[in-house]
Amino acid sequence: MWKGYGSMSNSSEMVRRPGMVTFIGVIIVIQGFLAAVAGVVVLAFNSSDRIQAATNQTSSALVGAGIAELVIAALYLAVGFGVLSGNRGARFLVVLSTGLGMALATWLLFTHHDGGYTTRSMITLLIGTFVIWALYGHRESDEWFTGNI
Repeated sequence: MWKGYGSMSNSSEMVRRPGMVTFIGVIIVIQGFLAAVAGVVVLAFNSSDRIQAATNQTSSALVGAGIAELVIAALYLAVGFGVLSGNRGARFLVVLSTGLGMALATWLLFTHHDGGYTTRSMITLLIGTFVIWALYGHRESDEWFTGNI
């Protein structure tokens, strides 16, 4: 079974990864790389007096934050590459986290009716709707994720 660009569902037919799935997977991988850079930077500068004063955190708290960011980066990368390779569990994790973000955005819309909360919530709901539709809402995505077990 091929991973990445397609898989062999039978001897003459190749399932191609849909562009929207590729887009979502690449965005998640980019988030993972950015989280890794953030984690490394926090670890590299945790003892800087200027950084400690700006964040109001101790060096050990910054080390903990850097390590946590590296763990999050590893999760983003695993899920992103999982989506790109057709892993159904990764697809579910993306939709689960997107759904939780959408639930929080909906709650913020009802409890904070002003400024940035409304705008951010609306953008989160629009992007979340797109992500769920792209991963579960059309035949090509289902073929991609069922063809790569």
